[in-house]
Amino acid sequence: MSDSLENIYTQILEGIGEDVRREGLRNTPKRAVNALRYITRGYRQDVDEVINGAIFESDMDEIVLVKNIEL
Repeated sequence: MSDSLENIYTQILEGIGEDVRREGLRNTPKRAVNALRYITRGYRQDVDEVINGAIFESDMDEIVLVKNIEL
């Protein structure tokens, strides 16, 4: 499947007039596939494993600020 996705990205680049053989673009289809896999990895993860029991009841009625959460 990776090869077919790389081919699709290659076609997109060619479709916009890029030379996919030039040095700066040679690995771009592979990088694009890796990026797509990374940003969609949540679809392949188990929600219970990710949450790891972190949902709990609270009586707080103030804003909670959480920083540096990877999205």
